[in-house]
Amino acid sequence: MATPVIVPELGETMNEATIVRWLKNEGDIVKKGDALLEIQTDKAVLEVESFASGTLLKILAQAGETLPVLQVIAFIGEPGEKLPEVPKAPPPPAAPSRSVPEMPATAAEAPVPQAAPAPPVQRRFTISPRAKMLAKERGIDPTKIAATGPDGRVIERDVVAYLERKGYDSLLISPTARRLAADLNIDVLDLKGTGPAGKIVKADVLRAEREKPRPLSQTRKIIASKMVKSAREIPYFLVTLSVDMTELAALRERLNKERTQRISYNDFIVKACAFALRSFPIVNAVCLGESYRVNESIHIGVAVDIEDGLIAPVIRDADRKSLDQIAGESAQLVEKAKNKKLRPDEFQGATFTISNMGMLGVESFTAIIPPDQAAILAVGSVTDSVVVHDGKPVVRKIMKITLSSDHRILDGATSARFLNEVKRKLEDPTWAG
Repeated sequence: MATPVIVPELGETMNEATIVRWLKNEGDIVKKGDALLEIQTDKAVLEVESFASGTLLKILAQAGETLPVLQVIAFIGEPGEKLPEVPKAPPPPAAPSRSVPEMPATAAEAPVPQAAPAPPVQRRFTISPRAKMLAKERGIDPTKIAATGPDGRVIERDVVAYLERKGYDSLLISPTARRLAADLNIDVLDLKGTGPAGKIVKADVLRAEREKPRPLSQTRKIIASKMVKSAREIPYFLVTLSVDMTELAALRERLNKERTQRISYNDFIVKACAFALRSFPIVNAVCLGESYRVNESIHIGVAVDIEDGLIAPVIRDADRKSLDQIAGESAQLVEKAKNKKLRPDEFQGATFTISNMGMLGVESFTAIIPPDQAAILAVGSVTDSVVVHDGKPVVRKIMKITLSSDHRILDGATSARFLNEVKRKLEDPTWAG
């Protein structure tokens, strides 16, 4: 019997996922454990592995489709095997019932209930093959054409009428530009010609292609949604300090010569923040509206730059781990993040986040607080700077750190004390051995 492939449920808060791309095609032989496709959740792009061996008989959902968890999206089995009927997606949960208001004393006084207006029905765009071919040959966008065919279908005469109405025959355009516009799906009627007598030339088409609006990736949409929510709902303030990293830099250089596990500046910062969070547990909290919760566990997210956005793998119980353990785990998580191999439990549940742009040469910046945390630390680069040390101007390695704090549960003094504790740990790293 054919084995169904479903949208996996990868977390308690995950209700749906978007198919990014299929890594196998219909008819391909797959083995148990092979990567079948990539899906986009509200956290990251993840690979979905096959739970069966056989032939990928049928793909039921294509790239770009957003589907509920547990929805069947493909079947794996033996060639020629009859496929079972595809179960329908479960309906969305019913809206919560509301209390019924007290009825008026008489029927005459009762208000007449007004039915909610039905949402407008959006028809799927359809076009006949001949009309589609003509539109492509002329290099125009058929979705702009008024349809007169059956069921709102664009037919050939609609395209001809559109061309006549827009004065297409009088349009000055080079044959090369027309062919290129057709290949790139650019409507020539939207172009402005820069050639002689306003003629549309190849350069005009290429400029239109470069300036064409492009949709946000699913990752960028999710990041935008979360950041807008955070910026709208969290009243934040910033605290910045300069940290003298000279002693730590020397210690790091020595440790990296002695140990096989290479330690980064960020590993020291994770451990220093874990120490400070233990001393200031309120920074490890989350605001819940009119209440807040202090998290007992210290799980530190480390923001990682991936192909089309950011993801923050989590160092769990960072206060209980040694520097070497943090370095090893962090390196593995970063590698998995860049290769889209993270499991949901490896990027969910952070109670505090560190965003480090020092490797990009950024001296200082501010980071937006994740919606389920109270603070985030932005870390700049370690630079050689002239400072006064022991009463004398000297060159020291200085790094700026900025804490964004949720003002609903944190005040300036608490955030400043927390940041100073991080600074103290970094400037005197004797704890690191």
